Formats: sequence, C-alpha cells, structure tokens
Amino acid sequence: MLDLLAFKATDLPVTNQAINGNFKDNDGFLANGYSKNAEDVSAIIEEDNQLVQRIEKNSENTRIIFNSRYAQGDKDDEIYVSLYIKTNMNVSNKIQLYRGEMNDTFSLDKERWEFLSSVGVRTSPNNVSGYTNVYVTGGTDDEAQTPYAMFKNHNVVNLTKTFGKGEEPTKNQMDDLIKQFENNYINGTENVFNAETLMKLYFKETKELRNAIISLGGELP
Repeated sequence: MLDLLAFKATDLPVTNQAINGNFKDNDGFLANGYSKNAEDVSAIIEEDNQLVQRIEKNSENTRIIFNSRYAQGDKDDEIYVSLYIKTNMNVSNKIQLYRGEMNDTFSLDKERWEFLSSVGVRTSPNNVSGYTNVYVTGGTDDEAQTPYAMFKNHNVVNLTKTFGKGEEPTKNQMDDLIKQFENNYINGTENVFNAETLMKLYFKETKELRNAIISLGGELP
C-alpha cells in the first residue's frame, strides 16, 4: 500500500504509457495504435472538445472489441488502466490485460459516460510491449438500434516503475490521484503529487481508517 507520508518532495512524474491515449493521431475512422473487429464500423468524433472513438457493431460478433498497445515493461509489473465508455448495449464490460492478471467485469448505465479502471500484473516477458483489451458485450432494447460503444481518455500507468516495487498505489488511490487532471486524463507526463493533492489523499485515508476502526467496535484516542 502506498505510504503517502513517505513522499517528502512535491514532484512525482507519472507517464501515460497508452500510445495515443487521447486519439489525436487518427485517420478519421480509427485511432492509430488501436484495433477492433474487422467488420465493425468506426469513426473518430468530437464531443465536448474531446476526441472520441466510436465503434458500431456490424457483424455477428457478440461483442465490440477495442484493443490497444502500451509501452514496454517487465514481467510482474503492476499496471493501472482507465478510460471512459459510453454505450447503448445491455452490457457486461471487461478490461483485460493481455498476458496479465486483469480481468475485471463492469456493468454500466446505458447512454451515459462511465469511468472504468483496473489494476493487473504483467505476465509478458521483460521489455515487450503490452496490450489492453476492452470488451463490450450484449444487445440493445430496440432491435432496430445499432449497438455501439464509445471510448475516450485512455490511461495506462506502470505503477511499479513509477512508485517502486511494493509501493504501488491501489486502484482506488490511482483513481483519486488522476482526478486532479482535466477529464481524468494524463497527458504525456504529469506531476501526480503536489502539496494539495498529497494532503487531500492523506486526510481521506485517515478518515477511512478512523471509520473502519469505529465500525469494528474500536476506540479512538
């Protein structure tokens, strides 16, 4: 667990290893560095001044697949992945780390942007690029509707390389850390710790610890 008090300095750079995670590099249809089912229809659109990858299911496949590559790392590194998803499908959504222990499944409200994140452990060999896979599975309430899924603001952070072996933050702690950035997106390399963020996280964890002690019948000084 990340020891917040261990960080004395106010600078800790964190790099988003998602290649083209804001989809700026694209051909108008698909963001470069990403892939999908060959039969499905894709387009890059703009919404609220952000680029969005839209994919429509145009095949007999039971799911929309959105795959991406991220920078190299080592076996057993802990990896944090997050992105926003919006869909009209009755879904189970899954984020999977290729050749790694990440296989979280999520349920979403339809037709609204939802933030998803997960942490997994790489099992790929050292110095080999990794892959993240997002699966959106299901149909729609109206058979006349074309099933679609949209994605934006993709982050991939190597927690082990950033924070140190055994000092990796939890998924919830990383979720809190990236809230300081616009649209929860790490644009290249950002300073993830400053004095204000550090104190907010420290007080949040202190409050959660106090509540846990009280709920278990313990007493506080």
